[in-house]
This record gives sequence, C-alpha cells and structure tokens, in this order.
Amino acid sequence: MARTLDEVETPSSETGVPPSPANREPRLPRVDPHVDNRKRFIRAVSIAWAIAAVPFLYVLMDEFTGTLHPLRLLGPNDFYDLQARAMLHGHLWVKTHSLSIEGFVHGGHTYTYFGVFPSLLRIPVLLVAPGLEGKLTTPSMLLAWIVACSFTVLLLWRVRVMIRGSALLGRVEAATYGILVATVAGGSILLFLAAAPWVYNEDLAWSVALVLGTLFALLGVLERPSTRRVLLAGVLLAAVSLDRLPTGWACVLGAFMVAGWFALGQSGRDNRRWAIPVLGCGVLGLALSCTVNLLKFGVPFGLPFADQVWTHLNAHRRQYLAASGGKGYGLQFLPTTAMAYLQPFGLRLEPVFPFITLPATPPALVGHPVFDRIYRTASIPASSPLLVLLSIWGIGASIRRRSSIANRKLWPILIAAGIAPGTALLWGYIAPRYEADFMPLLVVGAIVGLVHLWNRWDRRTKKVQGVALAAVSVVALFSVLANIGIAISPTGQWRTDQTVNFVHEMESLNGITGNHMASYIKRGNSLPYYAPADELFVVGQCQGVYISNGEEFQTIPEQQIEHTTWVPVEQGADVFNTLAVTLTGPIPDLGSGITLMSIGKDNIVVIPSGNNEIRVGVEGPRLTYIGQPFPVKLHKTYHFTIETDPILDHAIVAISEVHPGIVLNSELVDGGGGESPAVVHEQGETANSSAGPIAVRNLTPAAHAMPVCHSLLRLLGK
Repeated sequence: MARTLDEVETPSSETGVPPSPANREPRLPRVDPHVDNRKRFIRAVSIAWAIAAVPFLYVLMDEFTGTLHPLRLLGPNDFYDLQARAMLHGHLWVKTHSLSIEGFVHGGHTYTYFGVFPSLLRIPVLLVAPGLEGKLTTPSMLLAWIVACSFTVLLLWRVRVMIRGSALLGRVEAATYGILVATVAGGSILLFLAAAPWVYNEDLAWSVALVLGTLFALLGVLERPSTRRVLLAGVLLAAVSLDRLPTGWACVLGAFMVAGWFALGQSGRDNRRWAIPVLGCGVLGLALSCTVNLLKFGVPFGLPFADQVWTHLNAHRRQYLAASGGKGYGLQFLPTTAMAYLQPFGLRLEPVFPFITLPATPPALVGHPVFDRIYRTASIPASSPLLVLLSIWGIGASIRRRSSIANRKLWPILIAAGIAPGTALLWGYIAPRYEADFMPLLVVGAIVGLVHLWNRWDRRTKKVQGVALAAVSVVALFSVLANIGIAISPTGQWRTDQTVNFVHEMESLNGITGNHMASYIKRGNSLPYYAPADELFVVGQCQGVYISNGEEFQTIPEQQIEHTTWVPVEQGADVFNTLAVTLTGPIPDLGSGITLMSIGKDNIVVIPSGNNEIRVGVEGPRLTYIGQPFPVKLHKTYHFTIETDPILDHAIVAISEVHPGIVLNSELVDGGGGESPAVVHEQGETANSSAGPIAVRNLTPAAHAMPVCHSLLRLLGK
C-alpha cells in the first residue's frame, strides 16, 4: 500500500514494544499531508516550468532573429483584431477583402471562420491601446501557453489527490511530475505553434488551453460537486465553445456525459441534483457556438466551404470538395491521416543541425483520396514519446475491470479529450499544427498514467524508483529535443536573417557529426521546382542561395511560379530596393497608375483606389496582379521595401508606415525578365523634374558581397 505522511512520522520500536517515557523521541507536530505534499509539488513543477520556458520563449520571440521581440509579427496576424473591431461596432463581419483568401462571403458580408474568444480578449486592449492592433498575436500565444500549462499543473494535482489521496509525495515522485510538466510546456506541439505566431497557430494554442481548462473544471465537478465548481465549468465551456468549433463540441459532449453520470446516480442519489446544472452548462456552450455560426454562415453547424474566397480561386480546392461531397471530411481520409499522425517512426534524424526534425517530404497517400493540402508532419508517437507512452498506460489503468470510483470518474474526461482529435483524423488536410487537437488527450492520459505508475513505484525500492526517474528523464529529453528541432526548421514564413543565422548554425556544428553538410548543398544555373527539406541550392555564380522547406505546392499553380518550396538565404544584387515615396498631388491624378520600378517586362506600379487609398500592383504583358487597398496621406513620405527576385519569380512590397506592412505578395507576372536588373524610376520634385502627383527617391544601399554563398562553395571545394 502507498505510505501516508502519518505513517512515516509516527515513531515505532523495532521490538514492537512502546518505548519508555524517558527514552521516547519527541512526537513531531501533526502536519496536514496535503499542505506538505502541495509545497513539494509546487516547488518541483515551478522549477520545471521555468526551465521549459527557455525554449518556448526563444521560438516564440526570437527564432534565429538575434533579438527577443515580445510583439513579433508573422502575417496573417490581424484576423482577430479585425473581428474585435467589428464586434465593437455591433456585428461580426469585417471589411471586404481584409481576410484575403481566408474570408467567407455570406449575405454580402465577409466573415472569418476563426472563433470570437481571442477577439473578445483583444477588445479591452484595443480600447486602451489602439496602436497595438495587429501586434497582439505573440502576447496572446504567450498567455495561451501560460493558461495551458497552469491547467496542466492543476489537473496533475487534482488527479494525484483523487487517485493517491494523502500518500506521501516523495522527492523522486515530485521530480517526475516536474518532468511531465516540462515536457508539456517545452517538449510538445506547443513549441511548434509558438515558432509561427500567426492566426492559425494562435487559434490552436487557445484551443489546447481552453480544452484543458474545461476538462479540469468538469473533473472538479465529478470529484466534489459544488456551485462554484459548476459555475467555473460553465464559464470555461462558454469560452471553449466560442473558440474552435471541433474542440468546443468535444467539451460540450463531455459536459453531457458528466450530467449523465450524475443523473444515473454514479455519484450517489444525493448528487443527482447536479445533473441539471451541468447539463445547462453544456447546453449554454452549444447554444453560443451555434448562434455565432448562424450569424456568420447561416447554419448552426459546420462551414460552407463553397462560400470561401479560396474555393473560388483554386481549382484543386473545388475538386477536393467535390470528392468529399462538399463536406471536406470523411472516412476515406482516415488511413492517410492515421498513418501521418500515429505511425511510430514519423521523424527524421539527420547528421546536420538541427539533427532531429520533420520528415523530408510530406506523407504519402494511402489509397486515392483527394486531400486539400498535405504538409510535412512528424508523427505524435515519434515526436512526443513520453506523453504517448504514459497515456497508453493511463487509459489502460482507468478502464481495467476493477477500476475504483476515482478511476471511473476519469472516464467522461478521457472520452471528451479523445473526441477532440476526431476532426483532425477525418479531415482532408494534414499539417503539424493539427496535432494540437491530440494534446488534451495526451496531457490528461499522461497525467493519469504517471500517477497510476506511482501507485506501483511507491512500493518499490529506491533503486527501482531511481531507474524509473532516469527512464522518464531520458524519454522526456528526447521529446524536448525533437520538438525543438521541429520548431526551428525553416518555413516559408522565415525572413532572410533567420535563414542566414540557421545556415551559420549548420556550418558551426558541421564538424560534430563528421562534416556532412556538403552533401546537402547543390548547385545549378536555375532553381528546381522541388527538393527535399534542408537542401541548400546555389544558383549560378552566387546569384542567390536558397534552402528547401520540403513542402509541395503542385495544387497551387501561382505558387509553383513563386517556388514557394524554396526559402531565400542570400539574394543577389537588385533583389531588394528601398524607395521613399511621397504623394504630392491628389490621388486621382495618378490616373491609370505610375511605375515605381521595372524588372524585365514587369512593372511595380501605384494606382489610385478611391480618394484616400492606393494600391500597389505588378503589371506585365500577360496579366496584372493588384494588391489590397490601403489609406495614405498627402505629403507624407512612405518607405517602400520592394523585393523582386527573378529566381523565385516573386514580388513583395512592404511599407513600414502601413499596417499590416506587406501590401503586395505576388508572382512576377512575366517572369521578371530573367536576369534583367531592377530599375527604379525616380521622379517628381526629388528627381529635378516637373512636379507631379508623386515623388520617388531611391534609397537602396550598395549590394553586399554574398558571404554565405562563398562559404558554401568552399565546403563544396569550389
């Protein structure tokens, strides 16, 4: 049996005869075991959490940029802000075109499919500090991580008390609990989400946090029902239902199961009265979710994908929806998604930095289903082995034939957590971020598994406990290293300073595993469409250096032209140009457009869009691509950073004085003219010519010497 604190502190005699009053040791003051255990528990998990914060904060706020950015930006990141502004005006629709391809057009208005909960959090911030609009994703994700880890700690303590009661919490047991918390905080999919602070990952970060909170609250109601615990469950059910639809519904079903638990008398006849309040909490959550969905899309459940802008633009999306009956999900996807997410070896070990990372290519199809998108994805057992192994043990221990009442109370919570990943498994879309849907099950299951294991280990010798601690530590360390490696792998959202620093890290650690980096470097006169992840490609005589992210974009024709598989490391002369642009006359005087810069047969132009807005576009002989409108002021100077890479065949225009910054992201519609240099069209007052509606000055610095490229060529021996 597990030892209690009283048994440890009560003096005894080896002979079994009570000692005489003269020789009796002074009795220690009676201590509440829960208080003593709680102190040791808090100390262990606090230290572990602090250690895990180091990799998390690095990937969230730095990740090869060289500087911590508490407001680090990665677009799109303003969807929740736009929705918050709309809610302040009494509706849910946002400005037309503001969501780009992600918008859903219903009833003549544009809506986002993302939930309203993160927008509700933004409203008080935007009222007090409107200048932070579009800059709140990173702080929001940090808050979501804190909430998720807090509820993990609270769940761990609650389950420990339910299963082990007042059994003495030893140092080794406390250490394993700390290791588990550190694995959740710094060695799980939460790290991958933090690496890209944009709206898609913020959505899932809050989903994990709110589901864990809701499960904690529902378990509290099962453990010891009270008005306060039911109210907490109701608040969290409302929050999770206003966040992400699939996980919100899973929590609502969990509430219904808890209500059924009480209604069937599983907690005694006196507790049947709690069935109605808990049921009411679930109904409230469901009603909120359905109401928001009705207001946005006219249906209580699901998303009308036919109304999404991307569906109208992309032929493959229409083919995918047609193949799935317009739903986007189905059993035909299950073999492929299960193989991608659940296979035991879905991870890549390589002899160059970061050594452990995602598979080199996207998952292969099982059968012939038509998927919307498939990204490189590490399997959950391979990347999170500690959580998976403990979860398997925990689920098995909870459902064994002779389960205690405490174990049976865990069933509704485990079932609700298990429902959450159902959408990811049945959805025709595979991406690493959707592994966040598995996190609640992994966290709850791992907690239950570890606590149950300590029911066994507590009766073992200190040597056995030490071996258990070592085993948990080793598996946890691998989980942390694997998730760090996954999180710091290059993506299409990286800036060139990040890729340069990443390649420098590859070079500095190259000798550790035998100088294998040269095998990752290729050279040619033109950039191929595709290469496996982490391959470095030098174009010509150092016209550019690019690293592959391993993703395939064959279903998105315009992105094939952009070579989105390749991330720039170092780009040649004339790729980046900085212009100072000032509107010196009325916007309508711009006429059909004024050219800022030319590259081959393509022109970067400014065109009017109303009395106080302009657009930036790319014009070529074949077609024209125009970006979204943005407001400008007369006689104010705007600094345009224009990237026109003829190797990637794309054009990006960013304006530092405009939110959200990037006003054009397009392919060069006529291929950029091959190796033709970019030519800036200086004009207006600053060019000593007659004054016109616009003045353009070239502020481009001198071209750099391509040091990364020459360093890579030395590795190749050239």
